[in-house]
Amino acid sequence: MPAESDRDTLAELQAFLLAHNRPPLAQTEPPLILPVWSTAYALNRRGEVVGIKIGNAPRPQELFSLILRFNHLERLVFFPSEPFNIPTRLAHLSHLRFLYFGDNLHRFPPSLLDLKLPITVIDPKTETEPGALMDLLHQINGRIDEELQRSEQSTPTPTHLGEQLTPPDLDLSARREYRMAALVRGDLAQVPSLSRELATQSVKELQLLTQRILSVEGIFLDHPSTLEDPPVEIAAKGNIALARYFDERRAGDLPLNELKIILVGNGSSGKTSLVKRMFGDAFNSNEPQTHGINIRRSTFTSEDSLPIKLNFWDFGGQEIMHATHQFFLSKRSFYILVLDGRKEEDAEYWLQHIESFGGDSPIMIVLNKIDENPAFELNRRFLRQKYPGIVDFARLSCATGVGVADFKAKLYSELGRVPSIQTRWPANWFKVKERLETLPTSYISLADYNQICDEEGVIDPETRETLVDFLHDLGVILHFRELQLLDTHVLDPRWFEKELAQPQQRQDDQAAYHACRQELAK
Repeated sequence: MPAESDRDTLAELQAFLLAHNRPPLAQTEPPLILPVWSTAYALNRRGEVVGIKIGNAPRPQELFSLILRFNHLERLVFFPSEPFNIPTRLAHLSHLRFLYFGDNLHRFPPSLLDLKLPITVIDPKTETEPGALMDLLHQINGRIDEELQRSEQSTPTPTHLGEQLTPPDLDLSARREYRMAALVRGDLAQVPSLSRELATQSVKELQLLTQRILSVEGIFLDHPSTLEDPPVEIAAKGNIALARYFDERRAGDLPLNELKIILVGNGSSGKTSLVKRMFGDAFNSNEPQTHGINIRRSTFTSEDSLPIKLNFWDFGGQEIMHATHQFFLSKRSFYILVLDGRKEEDAEYWLQHIESFGGDSPIMIVLNKIDENPAFELNRRFLRQKYPGIVDFARLSCATGVGVADFKAKLYSELGRVPSIQTRWPANWFKVKERLETLPTSYISLADYNQICDEEGVIDPETRETLVDFLHDLGVILHFRELQLLDTHVLDPRWFEKELAQPQQRQDDQAAYHACRQELAK
């Protein structure tokens, strides 16, 4: 039974979830407060709520305010259904030892460091302790599932919340929660359909696993690509790097308010004509094909009345540019894929390209030249399911202007939602950026970059690396972490594109050219 101090809040939480068509909280054991199975809560021996896990949490900011009332909370797993910022008040829950946040986490406050827990960004390529424990739980449950299916006796047993029973037709995840919680307690009577041998074996395994689970402490951030403040690259470096970053921001910070927009597509698809339409230029039916990269800049005012600087990168469609996309496509960008409505275009070729080099950047697909082929269409549902980065589609004709205004309205609406625009930079990061943007050279050495950072107070080497990644994503510089050009930061992408296409005889440029050629030949 829940303690009196938590009973009303627990009832409110249940009512909130039911009102938003979510399953009610099942009761479980503290070690099972992991990102597995059902939405649940756990009590200690005094009946105080010490664990909460909620997946696909509706209206997360409002729901989280209820969770913060549980003063004895030790374990929390929270997957918000929409963009979520961790409230500063979370740090007031001094008993917290294990927190796991899922997708849609955009910001967390400096006060999170006050909990003195290690912060870990979950990397799908790297095994973490929570992941290993969840795998073991799934293995145990898998054996139980097999036996229950054979016996066909998996009738759910209702659980209690105060004086009320949860619905008797529990779903599969709630049934798993119930029987695993019973086994953690060693209560074999609650799982009578299991053979005594398997039940006894599972209890022993779960008791050992319980000790491991309860010894794991920390704050774990899943799906890190959604995190923008602080930047995920800083969070991934751990608590010391985070503390240093927040200290730099205390001296002054500003929102980035800048975004790189990259147009890709085959030659003659109309990328340049689309950019010209956006800038109010006249349509040219004899527009020459773009060779290399065209870059144009503009600003627009967001719904929050903030001026946002936009950098439009228009790529040529020729094969040399296809081969060199890996050097120019970047994360934290917005992609516009332009398709020629007169042809059977392979949208997936470009979408795979964007996914490989652009990470989770949002994508808008433009079907151009519909005046010449009004029936041209894509399987939108299929593409949205396969490529979740797609935010919208537009049909238009650059030649006639039909659909262009609608496209612009859709584009600016989506740009205002891009989280990276509101990433806050320390003031000295902006100073480094401004100096690089005004340098009269095409490239600088790593030593020159470090000297500028020294002069502007960006001292930490890891912070400098993070800043380089941001500047690369914005298009301020080109940085080649995987190439022999690691010692060189390119300030003019047009210069680099020319070097790839036409090697110069100058000795100082030959090294850069050959390093890139060797990489492309792999």
